[in-house]
Amino acid sequence: MSELPVWWDWPLALTLHAEFRMQERGLGEVQLRTLLEGADRVYPTGRRDRWKVLARLRGVRWTVVLEPDEATRTVLVITVFRT
Repeated sequence: MSELPVWWDWPLALTLHAEFRMQERGLGEVQLRTLLEGADRVYPTGRRDRWKVLARLRGVRWTVVLEPDEATRTVLVITVFRT
């Protein structure tokens, strides 16, 4: 993958929505971190300050929606879903 955003290494924070969706889809935090470490593509969405990450885990393609928070220097995980 090419150049990563400057906030890429900031700590993660899960929204309640992301926690619920991850549980619903059988993903734990370890799998989420594995997805992010193996990202195929990271790009901004049309919405200000939101980014999408495309990655694969055990042959399944996933999308992770992230929102970096400059004030707290954390990256909020908004949701995770199969693509």
